[in-house]
Amino acid sequence: MARKVRAAAVHAAPVFMDKAATLTKVVQLIKHAKTRDIELLAFPETFIPGYPYFIECYPPIKQVSALAAYGEQSVVVKDDLHEVQAACREAEISICLGISERISNGYTLFNSQVFIDAQGDIKGVHRKLQPTYVERMVWAQGGGHTLRTYDSLGDFKIGGLCCWENTMPLARQALTLDGEEIHVGAWPALNTMAGFESSANAQIEALMKNHALTGQTFVICASNYVDDSCLNWMKENLGEQDSVRAGGGWSAVIHPFCMFLAGPHEGAIEKLVSAELDLSDLGQVKVWVDSNGHYRRPEVFDFRVKRRPLWADDMDCAAWPSGERDQQLKHKIESVLRMLKRGDFNYYGERAAVAAASALVIFGAPQIANAGTPSEDAVVVDGTSFALNGDNVSYRFHVDNSTGDLLSDHFGGSISGSLPPAAVPQVNGWVGMPGRVRREFPDQGRGDFRIPAVRIRQTAGYTVSDLQYQSHTVVQGKPDLPGLPATRGSEDDVTTLVVHLYDNYSSIAADLSYSIFPKYDAIVRSVNVTNRGVGNITIEALASLSVDLPFEDLDMISLNGDWARERRRERRRVEYGIQGFGSTTGFSSHLHNPFLTLVTPATTESQGEAWGFSLVYTGSFAVNVEKGSQGFTRAMLGFNPEQLSWNLGPNESLTSPECVSIYSKEGIGGMSRSFHRFYRKHLMRSQFATSNRPPLLNSWEGLGFDYNESSMYKLAEESAALGAKLFVMDDGWFGNKYPRDDDDAGLGDWQPNRQKFPDGLDPLVSNVTELKAANTSTDLRFGIWIEPEMVDPNSTLYHEHPDWALHAGPYPRTLTRNQLVLNVALPEVQDFIINFVSNLLKSADITYIKWDHNRGVHELPSPRADHEYMLGMYHVFDTLTSRFPDVLWEGCASGGGRFDPGVLQYFPQIWTSDDTDGLERIYIQLGTSLVYPPSAMGAHISAVPNQQTGRTTPIEFRGHVAMMGGGFGLELNPEELDAHDKAALPGLINLAEKVNPIVLNGDMWRLSLPEDSNWPAVLFISEDGSQAVLFYFQVRANINRATPWVRLQGLDAQAMYNVDGVGTYSGATLMNMGLQFPLDGDYGSKVVFLEKQ
Repeated sequence: MARKVRAAAVHAAPVFMDKAATLTKVVQLIKHAKTRDIELLAFPETFIPGYPYFIECYPPIKQVSALAAYGEQSVVVKDDLHEVQAACREAEISICLGISERISNGYTLFNSQVFIDAQGDIKGVHRKLQPTYVERMVWAQGGGHTLRTYDSLGDFKIGGLCCWENTMPLARQALTLDGEEIHVGAWPALNTMAGFESSANAQIEALMKNHALTGQTFVICASNYVDDSCLNWMKENLGEQDSVRAGGGWSAVIHPFCMFLAGPHEGAIEKLVSAELDLSDLGQVKVWVDSNGHYRRPEVFDFRVKRRPLWADDMDCAAWPSGERDQQLKHKIESVLRMLKRGDFNYYGERAAVAAASALVIFGAPQIANAGTPSEDAVVVDGTSFALNGDNVSYRFHVDNSTGDLLSDHFGGSISGSLPPAAVPQVNGWVGMPGRVRREFPDQGRGDFRIPAVRIRQTAGYTVSDLQYQSHTVVQGKPDLPGLPATRGSEDDVTTLVVHLYDNYSSIAADLSYSIFPKYDAIVRSVNVTNRGVGNITIEALASLSVDLPFEDLDMISLNGDWARERRRERRRVEYGIQGFGSTTGFSSHLHNPFLTLVTPATTESQGEAWGFSLVYTGSFAVNVEKGSQGFTRAMLGFNPEQLSWNLGPNESLTSPECVSIYSKEGIGGMSRSFHRFYRKHLMRSQFATSNRPPLLNSWEGLGFDYNESSMYKLAEESAALGAKLFVMDDGWFGNKYPRDDDDAGLGDWQPNRQKFPDGLDPLVSNVTELKAANTSTDLRFGIWIEPEMVDPNSTLYHEHPDWALHAGPYPRTLTRNQLVLNVALPEVQDFIINFVSNLLKSADITYIKWDHNRGVHELPSPRADHEYMLGMYHVFDTLTSRFPDVLWEGCASGGGRFDPGVLQYFPQIWTSDDTDGLERIYIQLGTSLVYPPSAMGAHISAVPNQQTGRTTPIEFRGHVAMMGGGFGLELNPEELDAHDKAALPGLINLAEKVNPIVLNGDMWRLSLPEDSNWPAVLFISEDGSQAVLFYFQVRANINRATPWVRLQGLDAQAMYNVDGVGTYSGATLMNMGLQFPLDGDYGSKVVFLEKQ
C-alpha cells in the first residue's frame, strides 16, 4: 500500500523580534494548513523570533543590546510552545518549526528545529551544528547527539538541517544513513543580503536538489522573506543600513529525482507551498541509487557519527517526551549537588565540578529534599562512563572511544573512587581485540568468536553487526515493557539508564535498558532492537542480558529436572567452551528453569560471592555460559534462537524479556533472599502476593473425574469440617456433547456438564459457600480448575475451529494427554479465553482459579510463533487478572512446568510439582527457593502411599513440608484416611495458618540442604524480625549416634529469643551453638517457633 503525505513549506515572514506575536502567527498558519488538508508543515529557519539580519549590517560592538533583546525573544522549548503543541493536536498536523532556542534559565542560544507530532508531543530538537560566519556571535554549536531522524511524526522518517548546514556532506550523509525519507531545509531570505542577490537562490536550489538525489529523499525547502517589521526594527534600534533589503526567499518541494513538486516560490507573498509526497517513489529511486544500501560501499568507506552529548541538556533534545524532561533534569542536578555536598571528587574529579557548575548556571539550583538516601546516586554518568550503584553492588562500564563498543569494568561488590587501569590486551593469533575484552552487548563479527548476544540477518544476508554507542538517557523510575511482564517501581525505588546504540552500516538501533533497584542490589536489563533501514531484517538471536566476568574460576548452578522432579539444583564447574541449557518446549518447562547462578568455588549457602540471573519470561529460552580463550566467563540469558527468527520491517521493533541480576556477597542464601524480597515487592502485582492465603482442599486426588454435584458437595462438607477455608473443584466439571469423564474429551467446551450439574454451577457454589470452616464463622470459599489454552480433538470447539490449534501446515498434529495447544497468538483465541473465563467467574461466587497447562508445543507454524504465543498469553493474563483482582489465581502446568517470573507477574502462586511426596517435595521446594519466594509455592498434603513414589511418610512430615509453601492445602479425600491421619489434619491446618504470614513475608534461611544432610532445616524470620519459625527434618533414623546441633542464622545476636518449648537464649547462642531436637525413626519432623523478647 502506497504511503502518501500532504506536506507544505511555509513561505512567510514572522513578526520580527516579537515572540508572542509570532507564536500566534504559527498557530494561525497551522489552522490554515488544516483547511488545506496538510499533514506535515515545515517552517523557515529561526521563524521565531525571526532571522537576525542585523548581524550582517552593523559592527559587532553596536549589536550587544540587539543580541540581548534577541535572546529574550528566543524560545525556551519547555516553556513557550504549549499553544503550538495544542494547535498541532487540534489540527492533527505534524510540524518542523525553526526557532532561535534559548536554554532554560540561561542565555546560550542555538539555531534549532523543533519536531512536533500530530498529537502535540515534542519528539526532538535539532541544533545547527555549525553557525555560519557572523552567526557565531549569536548561536552556539550544536552536537551530533541531535543529528538524527524521527519516525514518530507520521509514517515516514524526517530530518532537517538549517541554511548552510546543508553544505556539510557528512551531516547530510548522517541523516541519509539514519533512513531519512523527508528532509526539511530551513532557510532565511538569503538573496536579500548584499552580495548574494544573484547567487543565493541558485545555491539553495543546487543544495536542495543535490540532497534530494544523493540522499534519495523528498526535500521541503522553507524560507522566510524580509518584511517591514524587520527593516523598521533594525532602523529604530540600530540605525540606517543598506545591507538587507525587503522581499526575497525561495521555497519549494522537491522530488528525489529533482523535479519540483511545488514551487519554487519567491518574494514577499505569504504562501503554503504544498504537494503530495508519494513515499512509494523512494523504492523506484533506490533501484538506481541507494546511499544507505548498495551505493554505500561499507567495505570501502567507514563512516561514523559521534552522537555523544555536547551540551548539558543535549540528552533531552533528541527525545523530549512531554512532562518527563523537567523531572529527569531535576534528578540529574540533585545528584551533582549531593556529590558537591559530600566532596566526593575522587571518582568525578574536576570534570564533575565543571559539570555541576554548568548545570547550576544553566538550569538553576533546585531545592533538594531527603538528601543522602541510598537510591540518590543509583545511576552516575561521567561522560561516557556509567556506574550503577546499589546498597552492596557496583556495576560499571564505559564506551571505548575508538570503537564505540560498550566495555565492562566491574560487576560485584561496592567500589568507589577511580578505577585502576586495565591491562591492554596483546592481539596475537586469530582472536581480535573484541574477543579479548569484556563486552556489554557483543554482536557478531570483527574478531570476537564467542557467542554473541545479538545476531541479525540483514536483507543482503549478512549477520555481522557494528552497534556503537550513540547516546544515553537516565529516567527516574522504570518504564513498562510493551506486552511483556516486567518488574516495577516508583521513582524512589528504581532508576533506569537507557544506552542507545546504532549500526551506521545497517541502520539498526539497539536500546539497552538498565534499571537499578539499590535496596535489593538488583539490576534489570532488557533490549529493544529497531530496524531504521528500508529493507527487512531478521533477528535470529537476542539475549536480554549478557555479562562478561573477569578471568577467574567459577561454578555455575542451575535448576533442572522433569515432570514430578522439577528444579533440582545442579552445581558444576565452568569449563572452557560453551555450556548451557534452555527450553524448546514453547514454555519455561520442567526440564530447565530460566535461572542461572554463578559463584566462586568457595561460595557456600552463607558466604562468598554469588551472581544470580533470572529471566522474566514463560516461553522457550536459552541460557549460555562460555569461558573464552582469554579466561573471561560470559553469561547470557534470553530468547532461544531455535524459536525466534523474528522479522522486522522498516521502523519495526522487538523488545526482549527482561532479565533480573542480583549480586550477593553473603552466599547463595543471601542472593535468594534478595530475589524473594524483590519479586514479592516489585514483580508479583496481585493483592495476594503478601496476604494470608486460605488453606484449601483440592478434589483431584480424592475424586478424580468420578463425581457429581452431590459427591462434590459432600467432599466440601468434609473440607469445612477439617478447617479448610477454600474448596477447589478440579478437572471433570464441563463438556456435554463431549463430556469430560476422562482426559480424552471435552477440553475447550467450557459449559457445565448437565449430567453432573443439571442446574449449572451456581447451586453447588452457593451451597458450598454457605458452609463454615470448623470452629470459625468464616465462609468456605469456592474455586475451580480450568485449562484454557488447550483443546481436545474430541470437542465441539475443535470441530468448529480446527485452525485454532497450533500446527505446522500438513504435518500430523501430535497429541500429548490426548490434547492440542490452542494458538493463543490469534486474537480470536484470546477473545475466546477472556470471554469464557469472565463468564465463568460472573456465573457464580468463584474466588479462586487453578489455571492448568498440561503439555508443551510440538509443531509450530514458524519459529517466531512461540513469542507471538507469549505476547497473546500475557495479554490474556493481564486482562483477566486486572478485570478480576479479587480472585486468587494459581498457575499450574502438569505441576511446575511454568514456574517462572513471567507467570508470577499475574498469578501470585504456582503449583510447585505434581509430586506431593513429602521427601521429594523438600528437594523440589528448596531447589525452587533458590530464586522464587516460598510465598509463591503451592504445597499440599496428599494421601499415602504417594501416587508418584509409592512412599508412605507420616502425615506430620508431609504437613510440615507443605507449610513451607505460601499456598498450603490438602490433596485427598478425608473419608479414605485412617483415624490417626484424619484426626491430625485440623491441628496441622491450624499450625499452617499460624506459620503462613511468616512464610509469605519473611526471609528464608536454608540451614542445611537435603543433598548434603540427613537433617534438612529451614528457618523463616518475619519481616520485622520479631518472630521466626524453624522447620527441622530427619530423613533416616539416627541409630546409636549423638543428636546433631542445628545452628540458626539471621537472628539479632544481641537479642534474646524465647524458643517454643525449650527456653530463652540469645541470638548469638542460637547462631553459634544451636539447638538439638532428637527425633525417632525415618521421616521425623518438628516445627519450632521463636519470639524475639
